[in-house]
Amino acid sequence: MHNMPNNWPEIVRFLTEYSPTVGCKVVYWKLPMQNYFKCNTDRASKGNPGPSSSAFCVRDDQGNLVYVEGKRIGVSNNLKAEIVAMD
Repeated sequence: MHNMPNNWPEIVRFLTEYSPTVGCKVVYWKLPMQNYFKCNTDRASKGNPGPSSSAFCVRDDQGNLVYVEGKRIGVSNNLKAEIVAMD
């Protein structure tokens, strides 16, 4: 919004026509093959760098939760948080 106008009628028109760039992608989770387990990881970083955490879960071939673990990793960036989630 670096081209924000400075008078009221133009501001109203600008905001009426404004459309933020937002992406959306549908992601589907599939069960692992029979007699296998699936491990999913995730991480979060409030800021980059900022306070971060990571977690993972393991599910069996029926989708049952077998194990889950999460931890705070202190101030970090999103790449390090992702790596720690897989460690």
